[in-house]
Amino acid sequence: YLMVAPALQTLQAKYRIYLKYRMTVFLTILSSVGSVLFAVLLVSVMEDKLFGRIFGQQFVMVAVNLVLYVLILYQGKCFKWEYCKYALGFAIPLVPHLLAGNLLGSSDKIMIEKLCGSEDLALYSVAYNCALMAKVLMDSLNQAMIPWLFEKLNSNDEKEIKHISQIYFSIFMLLAL
Repeated sequence: YLMVAPALQTLQAKYRIYLKYRMTVFLTILSSVGSVLFAVLLVSVMEDKLFGRIFGQQFVMVAVNLVLYVLILYQGKCFKWEYCKYALGFAIPLVPHLLAGNLLGSSDKIMIEKLCGSEDLALYSVAYNCALMAKVLMDSLNQAMIPWLFEKLNSNDEKEIKHISQIYFSIFMLLAL
């Protein structure tokens, strides 16, 4: 997952720059909702619920990111090793940071599993993933809205910003409730 995850982030940044909001939202929803739904399915049908949750979430994320990674390489005009060497100078020190972040992000699940058992952990994970879907949706729409907002701020179109923002905030308030 860590090897192919930058593919999604790269394409999302590209689509935000080119104001392709729908693609940014689509890619985020495809990867996040797909992984949550597959994890929920595996948790409900597998005997080892913890393995079902982990495998279900990571499998979809790896599959989507791998396809995007191949797409980026296929669409690329050139591949230069000196760019890779330059990037590795920044990337290698980030490996311990990302591993520690993953460990910290999983510590709640480890504690629940040790204190309450795998079944309670699976239930917690389902609830956590449902909340995560709302957060991912909000984050993806925020990322899609940022270029539009700057464009409207640049043209001093405060009336449209206010109108769209009221609709936007109302929808998410209702979803949160």
